[in-house]
Amino acid sequence: MTDPIVVNPGRVCYQELKHWKYRTTQDRLENIGIVPPKDLEIKDKFGEVVMRWTMDGMLYQRHGYCTDGASGPTIDTPDTMRPAHNHDGGYQFGRAGMIGPEYRDKFDRLLERCLIEDGNILAKRLEDLAKTQGWFDALQSRAKAQWIHATIGARAHAWYMAVHQFAGDAFKPGWDPINEEKIAP
Repeated sequence: MTDPIVVNPGRVCYQELKHWKYRTTQDRLENIGIVPPKDLEIKDKFGEVVMRWTMDGMLYQRHGYCTDGASGPTIDTPDTMRPAHNHDGGYQFGRAGMIGPEYRDKFDRLLERCLIEDGNILAKRLEDLAKTQGWFDALQSRAKAQWIHATIGARAHAWYMAVHQFAGDAFKPGWDPINEEKIAP
């Protein structure tokens, strides 16, 4: 097996879909800081590896990996894409019965941590953008950045609390949409 080529491990490229909301357009590989009990793989119905999680904490998602995006008390925004992909990946390993329930909180906490990281990245980009704008646009960009800095921790924690409270069934072993197939006449 060859190593995947990863263009930018710090971002997720995706497309909006009808059945799923988003599909990655590039392979992604990220050290999520959570170690599985052993190297794990999820394959599609053709035997192709869709996702791999290794003992060094690396989570690989092949281009074309699909997710439903943000869940809980939030909306889909660019700063929720990477957290949602990582969280959905962990839950998919749970649904496949490859990891136990003790991993659920680890992935919920990963979601919270990634939301804070990506919110701060977005705020920094707005601050940098403000340096290139006229005074009025710069004022708006700085205000947005300040708002993100002021609220990202609370928003991330609220999202953590919501998935921790209400998303338990999505982690339990059982049906997984990756294998869903419809046949037309």
